[in-house]
Amino acid sequence: MFNLKTVGYKSKEFFISGTARSYLPVGELSSDGQWLVQENDQAEYMTRITVKRPIDPADFNGTVVVEWNNVSGNTDAPAEWNFAHTEFTREGYAWIGVSAQRKGIDNVGEIGLLDGVLDASLKTVNPARYGILNHPGDNYSYSMFHQIAHKIRYPEEEDFLEGLTIERMIAAGESQSAARMITYINILGKTGGLFDGFFVHSRFGSSAPVSEAPLEAAIPPALVKIREDLHKPVMLLQTETDLFVESFLPGNAYENRQDDTEYFRLWEVAGTAHADTYSTLGLFDRGT
Repeated sequence: MFNLKTVGYKSKEFFISGTARSYLPVGELSSDGQWLVQENDQAEYMTRITVKRPIDPADFNGTVVVEWNNVSGNTDAPAEWNFAHTEFTREGYAWIGVSAQRKGIDNVGEIGLLDGVLDASLKTVNPARYGILNHPGDNYSYSMFHQIAHKIRYPEEEDFLEGLTIERMIAAGESQSAARMITYINILGKTGGLFDGFFVHSRFGSSAPVSEAPLEAAIPPALVKIREDLHKPVMLLQTETDLFVESFLPGNAYENRQDDTEYFRLWEVAGTAHADTYSTLGLFDRGT
């Protein structure tokens, strides 16, 4: 990764703690995504966020992108930052990556695509720095993300943006994180007045479980749409290879297409890949 100072940005890490809740559905998890949930049990957590922002406050464009970090590779990966950082830094966005899932922190207790092959979780990479972190499991991830978004939007004890005034806040997630983001939108997206919009990138047919073992399982159907009563802008970006992939979730995105509405836009980009060489080489791209 290049030095952010060369593009007028800086990065800072914060540890955040709290008490998160798990959720269970009230009624059926229908394909239209218009779900109701109730709080289940609770657990303590301590996780981290990473803030990348313009050094000069005058360069800030007022928009904060809050990303649900991707854990597919048994690591805490900022997929959208990797893909879009040149746009973010050129246009003055602030970006915040949230370590919302357990595998990115300690790679224990959750099933991953690279189990037994790679462990680049935070505690493995730097146990001295991250050993203090405590993630109770992915059943609590939606509540954690929601609470952290509230702390960002309405700072009390600590202002993670150091005085920058938020005009717009957008939630984002790619691939595995898109599956979590859709479930988050469908259960909590209408509450709290936190996000002004949502960016979902490379989704599959279904979405992530609302709840799973060791708690009571609440698994969505094979095809899940983003709820249309959200009344907040949602942009869904799909690569060509996203359309027919049936990965760790059932169904495929082609069968699950949604029509554009006043608040929803689907953008399918021909000739593009779910993950190409830019996924890694882009880390060295300063946009110059």
